[in-house]
Amino acid sequence: MDFKKLECFIALYEEKNFSRAADNMFMAQSSFSSQIKALEEELGVVLVNRDNKRDVHFTKEGSSFYEYAVATLNGYKNIRNQLRNSSSNSIKNIGLFYSSRLRRNRKRPVSESP
Repeated sequence: MDFKKLECFIALYEEKNFSRAADNMFMAQSSFSSQIKALEEELGVVLVNRDNKRDVHFTKEGSSFYEYAVATLNGYKNIRNQLRNSSSNSIKNIGLFYSSRLRRNRKRPVSESP
């Protein structure tokens, strides 16, 4: 499962509309719908009732999954930010190494004359 699918599902749950949710994610509606369908297949459950074209209704599993999706995505964002903050403080210097031996052992190109 990737975070893009979770973000799509969360957007759909909050908007209750495929078109608006796809727009919010800057995606074509067909690509957005494919993400939701792929998530359902991966989980092995139906998250969204597709009976009515106009309104989006979520299954019991879909409503339960929303809470887990939000918690998972928030947890990922928190740990990512913590790691970025801690690692940015630990990198102080970047050094480069050059050895003249590397140049001596290198073969000359054919076009160079001795």
